Amino acid sequence: MKTIFALSLCYLLSLSYALLGSDKLGINYGRIGNNLPSPFQSIELLESMKAGHVKLYDSDPEVLKLLSGTNIHVSIMVANDQICRLASNQSEANLWVHHNVLAYYPSTKIRFVLVGNEVFSYNDRHIWADLVPAMRNIKKSLNLHDIHNIKVGTPVAMDVLESSFPPSSGRFRSNIPMEVMTSLMKFLNGTRSFFFLDVYPYFPWSQNPTNISLDFALLNQGNRTYIDPDSGLIYTNLLDQMIDSVYFAMQKLGFDNVMIAIAETGWPHEGDIDQPGANNYNAATYLCNLAAKMSSDPPLGTPAKPGVDIHTFIFSLYDENQKPGPGTERHWGMLNNRGRPIHKTMDLAGSCPAPDGVKGYLAKPVNNRPYRGKIWCVVGSATRLVELAAALDFACRNGNGTCDELAPGKSCYEPVSVIAHASYAFSSYWAKFRGDGASCFFNGLAVQTTVDPTGRFFVSRSQRVYCDSQTKEVRTRKFSPVLESELVSGNEILPSNEWKTVPDIWRTSAEKFGDRVALVDPYHDPPTNMTYKELEQEILNFCEGLRVIGLKPEEKLALFADNSCRWLVSDQGIMATGAINVVRGTRSSVEELLQIYNHSESVALVVDDPVMYNRISETFGSQTTVRFIVLLWGEKTNIINEAAPEVPIYSYKELIDLGRQSREALRHSEDARRQFTYETISSDDIATLVYTSGTTGNPKGVMLTHKNLLHQINNLWDIVPAVPGDRFLSMLPPWHAYERACEYFIFTHGIEHVYTSVKNLRDDLRRYQPHYVISVPLVYETLYSAIQKQIRTSSAVRKLVALLFLNISFKYMEARRIYEGKCLTRNLEQPSHLSAVFDWLWARTVSLILWPLHALAKKIVYTKIHSAIGISKAGISGGGSLAPHIDKFFEAIGVTVQNGYGLTESSPVVAARRLNCNVLGSIGHPLKYTEIKVFDPETDAVLPHGSKGIVKVRGPQVMKGYYKNLSATKQAIDEDGWLNTGDIGWICPPHSRGRSRQSGGVIVLEGRAKDTIVLSTGENVEPAEIEEAALRSSLIQQIVVIGQDQRRLGAIIVPNKEEIILEAKRSSEVEADATELSKQKQINLLHKELIKWTSGCSFQVGPILVLDDPFTIDSGLMTPTMKIRRDQVVSLYKEQIDNLYKGSA
Repeated sequence: MKTIFALSLCYLLSLSYALLGSDKLGINYGRIGNNLPSPFQSIELLESMKAGHVKLYDSDPEVLKLLSGTNIHVSIMVANDQICRLASNQSEANLWVHHNVLAYYPSTKIRFVLVGNEVFSYNDRHIWADLVPAMRNIKKSLNLHDIHNIKVGTPVAMDVLESSFPPSSGRFRSNIPMEVMTSLMKFLNGTRSFFFLDVYPYFPWSQNPTNISLDFALLNQGNRTYIDPDSGLIYTNLLDQMIDSVYFAMQKLGFDNVMIAIAETGWPHEGDIDQPGANNYNAATYLCNLAAKMSSDPPLGTPAKPGVDIHTFIFSLYDENQKPGPGTERHWGMLNNRGRPIHKTMDLAGSCPAPDGVKGYLAKPVNNRPYRGKIWCVVGSATRLVELAAALDFACRNGNGTCDELAPGKSCYEPVSVIAHASYAFSSYWAKFRGDGASCFFNGLAVQTTVDPTGRFFVSRSQRVYCDSQTKEVRTRKFSPVLESELVSGNEILPSNEWKTVPDIWRTSAEKFGDRVALVDPYHDPPTNMTYKELEQEILNFCEGLRVIGLKPEEKLALFADNSCRWLVSDQGIMATGAINVVRGTRSSVEELLQIYNHSESVALVVDDPVMYNRISETFGSQTTVRFIVLLWGEKTNIINEAAPEVPIYSYKELIDLGRQSREALRHSEDARRQFTYETISSDDIATLVYTSGTTGNPKGVMLTHKNLLHQINNLWDIVPAVPGDRFLSMLPPWHAYERACEYFIFTHGIEHVYTSVKNLRDDLRRYQPHYVISVPLVYETLYSAIQKQIRTSSAVRKLVALLFLNISFKYMEARRIYEGKCLTRNLEQPSHLSAVFDWLWARTVSLILWPLHALAKKIVYTKIHSAIGISKAGISGGGSLAPHIDKFFEAIGVTVQNGYGLTESSPVVAARRLNCNVLGSIGHPLKYTEIKVFDPETDAVLPHGSKGIVKVRGPQVMKGYYKNLSATKQAIDEDGWLNTGDIGWICPPHSRGRSRQSGGVIVLEGRAKDTIVLSTGENVEPAEIEEAALRSSLIQQIVVIGQDQRRLGAIIVPNKEEIILEAKRSSEVEADATELSKQKQINLLHKELIKWTSGCSFQVGPILVLDDPFTIDSGLMTPTMKIRRDQVVSLYKEQIDNLYKGSA
């Protein structure tokens, strides 16, 4: 937990520093919550925040001991129910001081004893009368012990005033006896203590937002001012008005010099639907403006008391989840219950970021105006059924007829369940009594919602809640037969344990692996760990929530989000409804997302977060129809523009809660279940539309069925023999078919899945030490480059040792491949028995000679690399071509990399290398039930093994087709079901002896058919071979080989700037302090590198075009799956390419 708090402080706004490090500003430490950090952690946090003052609501011994020896000044409090006892007996006061002050003072810097809390807000005249006597007795006791630096006071709320506007009219309530207020003023004046005031501008503003400017309430500097008609004082903010109204009230009693301190102030960052302005944006604005005002030097004071210091305590340190009342009561904290900052907008000086405050850091809020629609108060937590029954009883017993409609035979009697009845009772009670201050809380069991979860409640003008008793249309409910097996009972559907749909896997996995950790998502807020049981329930709740808000079977729902645990939940929740998800990531352009949404005929949106929604909202609002929107992460208050205000937006939590409530209602009511007819989702139903990443042309919607994906789930274990407890690290976009199918598969084997990102990959490999990593070749290339760079920058001796060992290991592994029979050949003819034996003996001898040195290399060099990158079992590479030098490098250092192959159109995996037959240079053997053949590109005849041609695939994983594109489907899949991959390759012939005896049947790919460059000489060139060889150079970051219809090849190269300058210095091309390199010198160095690394290729590169900017996804020159869009690159640089060839002619 120390780590968590340290991290929190790294983020912690700096508001914290300004507020708490100042002599004038402090914070309230309230603890009405069951999920807060411990006192030890809290004091540690306050110290790290350089807290100057902290105000407690008690005198808790543990907290006071922990504050001992710190530099934090402390305010402690006498409870209201102790006041009369302390007032009546000096001995009692002495005893209280002994136990609560002397036991800790002076090592704990107690500076205030506050007697009672807001005593005038409670109609207890005995306490009013005893308040000042109790304060006097406490002060006497402190004086007896010669303690004079502890002030005694009492905090009061603004309701102590009868009038506060205009400020000059301020006067204390007439029902508070004059002698009580006078004696209080005399005591405070005589002891030079403070009149502690709880002052919240939020409350008067929220009650009258039409007439009070929000900027005026938030302390924003602007043109709005108010001139008090009696005093003539000019006010620029509501806080000053409220404070001065108290000054004027004290003045009317003859006390003009009593100092005011603010015991509590703040702004809620969240609240109920009917509480306007409670949002993060406003809270951050108010707090940073307050910090600037109260920390000002010289002090600003107020119009009535200019230049006067006002000591201020911010409310509060934490959100307190058990405080009763409206939602704002639980959302005043600067930190959430994990100690993480809620307002991440202030700098370390405590002022608003220039020039526009929080405007540039937080999304503009959407709830600054009162909500005018319907609101229901319904069950928010269905897990506390005993408490729920008690709350239902309370609402009905004390509601004066609010539950009449729940009687048998009445309109709201059905469905008969505690949850359904409680939701009705809560809404009914709240509708009737909210005008009297009732809140939708019910001991934390109720929440407000704008969606009637039953579809049957309506509120009359007289604020009575009724139920719609009209006969409802019976709706079809599709479901996954294993996942929702409880729905099978009594619906004439035979139960089954056989998976028919992808979501069926979750019930089986929950039963087998229950409390095992299924996934770890450390980088989202909140960080998430889920067990298999929890994951299954989350999927079921999300699924049901979608049904509640109106998603129907077979409709398309766009899921535009990035890799996270909630992506998985939403993906599976959508599938489990029988709907079809349409997936894409957040980095795609708005235009591409719009095209996908419209082409797929999606009805609604699930988006990653408010940032994503804000980016697409304007375009989607004007050019699409959206039924609803779901945010997977973040809060709705961070939405800047609601392009279509009538479209409901749900947070992830809201949708989960709706689903949970509906499931409970269905579980407990047969009548509720009878509203539906039930139909199982078919294996042949479309599960998802995946739009191809589009290296050429517009993306096409690939229709993948449950059957397609189940083939992957059932057969990938041959490639990745995962066992329960294995840890997988995931960083690919989950809509990438490769990542997606692998995720589904691994969760059926009880593994632990950890989400990471490109930015965190290197650290997480070391931190989590995964057994497997499933990723694209670029990740392995990045790891390779990082290791090579570390070797190059080592001392001369270490570099020499490392390179020597690597060369030995390369030779050793090459010999081992030979004697193990795992080499590639296109030769149909087998070697003679004699040559095979000699070949084996030679390779075996070489390996035996080199083995001790290879073993030494493992111990001295490779183990360090292993500890840095983890991957103790295997790295699985797919989604692109794995360069041979990368393949051989990882084999040499003992990290198993298994190369696989597939397409989105084949769900995607069709072939992969097995652990027991990991033939380098190949993509391995086909998966079970999968056929792969090579066809002549001209005649379409099947070619024999060893012959190069077009690779085609047939099997149960092949797609249903392209959505709404029959012609493209017919081009891709022939009448016999063969999918044309568009890749060129060959199949290794079967041999019974020799160095290829274990390689028969493995597939080798050599590039894309449509990437083939035809030179003007008529020669065909596969650019992939040259590009892979060139990328072995540390000087080359990216390369595209060109030359269509030219006499010779050329290349577009993005150099590695850091490495190319280092190489220029090593070869004395530039001075040692040079930071730039001319284009011509770059070209000269790159030519040398190309000659060095591509000398073994059939064709050589001639002219070179050097680019400064790399190809990126954002520029449109790479697909979201990180493949270079060759045609786009050539098109963009056409003029430069033409000039390149003209200049080299």
